[in-house]
Amino acid sequence: IEWEALSIRSQASADLVHGKVEIRAESSAVAASLTLWNTGNVTVLRLDLPAKRESVVDDRKISASEDVGLLLDSYFRQLASPAG
Repeated sequence: IEWEALSIRSQASADLVHGKVEIRAESSAVAASLTLWNTGNVTVLRLDLPAKRESVVDDRKISASEDVGLLLDSYFRQLASPAG
């Protein structure tokens, strides 16, 4: 997959509960949203196009030992693969 659109937004960065960084990516086959919350949680959503079938890829607390860069890489590799 080649991502045709990519955006990164920070919202309420000082808010420990509602603050987040959201990464959105879109291709002709997939729209994805990856949210890193200030609480330490991550939420990854996938929307398969054109069927608009939504699925939750991950929704959990990130452990302190996890490398966020490697985690992001693994999510985007997973999102780029065909839905199964």
